Amino acid sequence: MDSEVPAVSPAQLLMHESLGRIVTMTCLRSIIELRLYDLVPEAGTVSLTQLAKSSNASEEILIRLLRPLLASGIFASPRPREYIHTPGSIGFRQPAIRAAFLHGFDETLPCFLVQHRWLADNGWKSPELPDNCPFSMTHGGDSLFGHLEKNPEKAEVFNRDQEMEFIGIVGVYPFGQELKWSGPEDVLVDVGGGKGQASLALTKAYPELHRRVVLQDQAPVLKSVEHEVQAVVKEMRAYNFFDPQPVKGAAFYYLRRILCDWPDKACKIILQNQAEAMDSHSRLLIAAFVVPEVGCDFLTAASDAVMMTYAGKERTEAQFRQLLESVGLYLTKVWQTPGELQAVLEARLS
Repeated sequence: MDSEVPAVSPAQLLMHESLGRIVTMTCLRSIIELRLYDLVPEAGTVSLTQLAKSSNASEEILIRLLRPLLASGIFASPRPREYIHTPGSIGFRQPAIRAAFLHGFDETLPCFLVQHRWLADNGWKSPELPDNCPFSMTHGGDSLFGHLEKNPEKAEVFNRDQEMEFIGIVGVYPFGQELKWSGPEDVLVDVGGGKGQASLALTKAYPELHRRVVLQDQAPVLKSVEHEVQAVVKEMRAYNFFDPQPVKGAAFYYLRRILCDWPDKACKIILQNQAEAMDSHSRLLIAAFVVPEVGCDFLTAASDAVMMTYAGKERTEAQFRQLLESVGLYLTKVWQTPGELQAVLEARLS
């Protein structure tokens, strides 16, 4: 009688799946380095021989790198030695998607390899200093933004990553019904708005915002803002959100994907600087993930784990409320579409 094949336990299955994801990511990193997303035609097939010739890689190494990706739905092989794009692979033609992966793999993934050591060395507490966290332990003592400042090419990848719309720009907060200008000089301030992707999307969706947006970020970032954005904003102003906010009494101060990068102490400084510029009609808008108290989805939980490596965090509504109240603001409403991850929190002066 044949011996029975032992069943795979749930723990073993989970281990294999987890290791499989690491294998997939590692092979995908090599494929991106070879630019196979461009070498495989958008429509139709390409032969292994042609891929090897175009990429200067051996046929054998391409076969071995592509095997785990094919099993994961990244590329497909309709016939032996032929390859086509799938929805899972063709997206990597988009610079923002490539940047999100590259920043995650090159800068963040190594931090997870030392996370347990950092936590053990620091009493198993959440990191509170950007220059003393798993990221700094991995990158020679530098904080995330210190590291990016020293490495402009990595900063460019990070800025591209910010174009990924995990946090929605339009469709969450009802700007159409909430825009109530008090005068011709009233504006929306896009605080730390990067290259203006949010400013552009908002002005396209809400024509009444045309020439009413002040785009703020560090001077080197603003130098690379495209003309399409420059044409729709009122002003581009170099600004560090750890300094006092120079635009006083704006209708809206809009922070998108900002606070998650920073620990509570830093967030209080950022929020205090905006609060001191606000008047009674001003509203502070925070576009962010809001972590549910129970039943957290995987993407939000994973995002918080990533933020922890930088000494940042994703926050619950209660944590946001506590932060706001500490600087004299109160949470008026949380706008969130059912079933969606992103939310916009609205706050006013107390």
